[in-house]
Amino acid sequence: MLSPKEYSDIIDKINDTISYTSKTLSDTCRYVVFALLAFIWTILMKENTIISINDKCVLLFFIFMALYFIIDIAQYFITLVKYCKHANTLYNIINNYKDECNLTGNKIYLIIKNSEAKDRSKINTISFYLFILKLSILALALLCFLFIMRPYFFST
Repeated sequence: MLSPKEYSDIIDKINDTISYTSKTLSDTCRYVVFALLAFIWTILMKENTIISINDKCVLLFFIFMALYFIIDIAQYFITLVKYCKHANTLYNIINNYKDECNLTGNKIYLIIKNSEAKDRSKINTISFYLFILKLSILALALLCFLFIMRPYFFST
């Protein structure tokens, strides 16, 4: 059986891996979004473009891009607020029990790790749902992008 220290080290490594890969995917998605916005904007600003600003797909595309950025910011903001609230709650719990129960450093460490495992899971679940929503909106924006670019591929 694993000791609490070994268990928490494994959990920390798993969380670090998840954080790194989700950050990489988020960064890549942002690059795609910026590239798509620049591409569409450049085409719309050309004089003899086939694409019209009045096209509903263009409007939907920009709406999806705005939603993407709003949810992207909300994902990190909500996660930050939840972690700050979690840290304050944990600080209060430790301060209250420290005097009453004569906690040692090792016991405080175990309380923190147990609390983090429970609360981190809840916080990451919210972040995960926002992340999936963000990727879904990006997929819809890409679909709009394909419809916007359709005249360039299938001109008659």
